[in-house]
Order: sequence, then structure tokens, then C-alpha cells
Amino acid sequence: MKVREYNFSEDKQPDPEARKPRGTGWRKKILAELEAQGKTEEDFIRHCLALAFKEQHQLQGKMIETIINRLAPVEKSVMPMFAVKFANGSTPADKIDSLIEAVAAEEIPADVAGMLVNMIKTSIEVRETTELMERLELLEAAIADQNKDG
Repeated sequence: MKVREYNFSEDKQPDPEARKPRGTGWRKKILAELEAQGKTEEDFIRHCLALAFKEQHQLQGKMIETIINRLAPVEKSVMPMFAVKFANGSTPADKIDSLIEAVAAEEIPADVAGMLVNMIKTSIEVRETTELMERLELLEAAIADQNKDG
């Protein structure tokens, strides 16, 4: 089995001619239709604001909500920072046990500990895959040498 290489360089780039062209985005479609009707983006904004403040309009509440969200978008929540120290030379299992103890002692939230456990597991998986790839390369080289000699 040959391992596929993914090295990116100047000579290994996708052919722009072979790429399927992207379609026109919604924003461009809307602006083109506005232009076809002799309107501008500013006309559209004025119309939306007029509808938002029109009494008894069926979309009034939604329009105001949308405009407020555009003017002052809700900030994305970010996990708080936690410093986690593991003993030197600790195994992945020891690290996970430390995280469980930290959750039990209410030092870090369970969701943060869960994310850290997943990071540890992913790190192990990446190391295992890397090691297997290296061992496979050595085996392939040994077989190739053996075939040359034999």
C-alpha cells in the first residue's frame, strides 16, 4: 500500500481551469435585481427600516430584531481560560485522571475537562498514526531492499 503524500508547493497546485466555477452569491443576485429595478442598496436599507417602524406591520418585530442584530451583533461565547498543570512524565491516563479530579474539586468545568480529554485522545491517535506510517515506510523499504538483493 502506497502512502499518499500531501505536500503543497508551487508545482503542486490545483488547476484553476479545471475548477468548477462558483455561482453568483445571494448578495450579488439581490444587488443585481435592485439595480434592474432602478434601486440601490441604500434604497433597500431605507425600505427595511420603514417596514421595521411601520405600526401593525406583520414583520415589524422580526425586522427590528434583524436590524438590531446587524447593528450590534451578539458576541460569540468563548471558553474561559484555565491553567492546567500536569506532573512531568505523566501518562495520558494520569492526565485524564487529573482532569477528573479537577472537575470533582470544582477547579474546572466539566465541559472544559471534556474538551481537554478529547485533545489528549486526539494527540494519542495522531501519534499512533504517525508511528504506524513510519513503521510502514521502514517495512516497505526493507521489502524493496530484499527484492533488490533477491
